[in-house]
Amino acid sequence: MRRNARRLKLMLLTSLFLCGSVQCAFAGADGGSQSSATGAGKAEHTVYANLGFSLMTSKFYIPYGSEGHPKRGFDWQVGYEWVSKKGIGVGLLYSGYASSYFYYYDSNILLTYVAPQFVLKQHIGRWTIEEKLGLGYFRYNESIDIDEASLSGLGYNFLFGAEYRFSKSWGIGANIGYIGSSLPEQESVELDESEHSGIGRMHFDVGVRFHF
Repeated sequence: MRRNARRLKLMLLTSLFLCGSVQCAFAGADGGSQSSATGAGKAEHTVYANLGFSLMTSKFYIPYGSEGHPKRGFDWQVGYEWVSKKGIGVGLLYSGYASSYFYYYDSNILLTYVAPQFVLKQHIGRWTIEEKLGLGYFRYNESIDIDEASLSGLGYNFLFGAEYRFSKSWGIGANIGYIGSSLPEQESVELDESEHSGIGRMHFDVGVRFHF
C-alpha cells in the first residue's frame, strides 16, 4: 500500500507539472483569445467512448502448457466529465479489459475498473490536451465452462490524451495510460517482500467525444 501511495503522489505531481508547462508554452499563442469551436473559456460536459489495446505489466500466473496470451487484450473505456472554464474538472470512468488462454478449457479474463476522475485540460486552437487521475474499484474475473473466480480491490489510474475538435460538439481523441490495483493475496502464490498482489496494465485507446 505504501508503494501505491508513492505512485499516486508521483502521478499527481507529474500531471500538475505537465499541465503548467503546456499552459505556459501556449498562453500567448493567440493573444489570450479562445476559440468557441474548442469549448475553451467556458464550462462544459463531455461523454466519450474509446476502444483500444492493453498490455499487462505485472506478473500473471497460468498453468504450464497453456496456450494463448492473457497479458495482451482488448480494452474499452466509457466516461463522463465536467470541466470548468479554467480547465479543471471531475468525471467518472468505466474501463474494461478482456483476454483469454486455453488449458483444457477456454479461460476468459475480464478486468473491470470504475473510478471518479480528477481532470485537467488545456486548449490549443482546435486541439485539447488532457490529464486524468483516479482512484476507485477494481475487479478481476476469470471464468471457464465449469467454474468462475473473482477478486476485488482498490484500483488507481493515470492518463494522458489529446483531442481534435472538428465541430463545437464533436471531437476525436487518443490516450495512453496506466491502471493498477491492489488485490487480496492468494495462498497459492508466494510473493517477495518487494512485491504485492495486484494487476497493472498499460492501455492505448482512440475514440469519440461529445460535448454539451
